[in-house]
Amino acid sequence: MKSISSFLIPALLLVASGTFASCNTDSQGVKSSYHSQWTTVGNNTAKTTDAAKDALQDLKLQKIEAKSTEVDGVATGYTADNKKITVDIRKVTETTSEVSVNVGTVGDPELGKEIIAKIRKHLGG
Repeated sequence: MKSISSFLIPALLLVASGTFASCNTDSQGVKSSYHSQWTTVGNNTAKTTDAAKDALQDLKLQKIEAKSTEVDGVATGYTADNKKITVDIRKVTETTSEVSVNVGTVGDPELGKEIIAKIRKHLGG
């Protein structure tokens, strides 16, 4: 029995670490952990938050809200089936921000990448 547990525990740890590790996606500069997709954009938090709000409006989401400060921002919206989409913005430098997208409780990498692409488009990128 000892030999099975000595094999099983490291195997489970390996699988678990792969599940939560981040990886690059096929979208340039976008990383994903399945639940979240994130990237860095070349704008401050206020402009990036406005672009995130516009991206959510492009998708015709419901109950869209957005707010920002000099150090962070957030935009949220809901799908028709009440799945919450959150775009978090964090200041990296005066002219760059990190954007992170979460779709629902489980995630939707394709929709997350689409939202990031729309944010970049609204920022002129």
